[in-house]
Amino acid sequence: MYDKSKQYFRKSGLYKHRKFRDIDEAILDGVKEKLLEEFRNEEEFGYMAGYEPWEKLIFDR
Repeated sequence: MYDKSKQYFRKSGLYKHRKFRDIDEAILDGVKEKLLEEFRNEEEFGYMAGYEPWEKLIFDR
């Protein structure tokens, strides 16, 4: 779920010249699923096996 409250940086003076658009939930969900799929790749991330926070992140969803 997309949480707009975590985008406090948008109000920073550093970014006052920028115009931010809202993120489409469907696109965000797709990106999250693709990331999780890639993180489950044993060849690339096998070294993380056994690390409980990592396993909770990628397998408990």
